[in-house]
Amino acid sequence: MNQLLYNSLNSDNIPNLLLYGIKNSGKKTQLFQILQELYDPSVDIHKTSNEIKYSYNDTYYVFDIQNIQTKNYQSFLEIINEIIHSKNHFGKLSNKLIIFKNFQNIKPTIQNSLRVLIEKYRNTTVFLLISNKYNSIHQPIQSRCLCIRMKSLNRKEKRELIYSTVQRKKCSIQFYDSIYESNNQKDIHLLVECKEIIDHKEFLDPYDKIIYKL
Repeated sequence: MNQLLYNSLNSDNIPNLLLYGIKNSGKKTQLFQILQELYDPSVDIHKTSNEIKYSYNDTYYVFDIQNIQTKNYQSFLEIINEIIHSKNHFGKLSNKLIIFKNFQNIKPTIQNSLRVLIEKYRNTTVFLLISNKYNSIHQPIQSRCLCIRMKSLNRKEKRELIYSTVQRKKCSIQFYDSIYESNNQKDIHLLVECKEIIDHKEFLDPYDKIIYKL
């Protein structure tokens, strides 16, 4: 668990956060795990308003930025403005938490609009941005966030994860290969559960991973 991220979310004054790192480095997984541990959010409600899909509970809102295009841009801003214009009187936190996934896909025009909102509504709303690419985010937004790089697990950390469940001498080459290709704890735990299947295959293909997840 990223201790800086944990401490930030556990603060009385949570800062705006920019979580960045390579794909599958555990950014979303760790964020939602920590939020679950600290605030025990209610069950997610999924909503579609003016063709904008998002989810929310009593702790945070979640938007997938890659779904925001020019044609629904104005509707998106209207929804965000509706959320941020009031304090979170009935939630577990005084501020609203808005999470933007896939922030690397945001259009420059939307970045400019959000920069103003992030700055203006700091007293009612905290923005949590998740991006695979740090350099895709404009500097004015970076400067208004605590930027946390989420590193992928190294080989030693991956081995420590599997040895807590599987004896070292029982790990096949195929199993090690599949573990080393994964970058976050969630996928590694999934592969450990499917170890017997992996051990009896000469190689893994994309279809195998889909089957494991199902």
